[in-house]
Amino acid sequence: MGPDRNPGRPPRRSAVRGRDIAEVLALSVRTVDSHRLRAYAELGVTTRRELARTLRAVPPGASPQHARRPS
Repeated sequence: MGPDRNPGRPPRRSAVRGRDIAEVLALSVRTVDSHRLRAYAELGVTTRRELARTLRAVPPGASPQHARRPS
């Protein structure tokens, strides 16, 4: 099989690591992880995938702090 192992699915995006975010923002990895985990708790999610899904459900211009995990 070639490089496209799932021909029926869109290509997978590469994940941005906390280390990469920390480097760009000149923060420690621990700070980035702390903020990420706090956001997870506020939004009621446990994974990056759930976080992305929840934030995509927020209407443009609305505050993400009022977002809740979609059912």
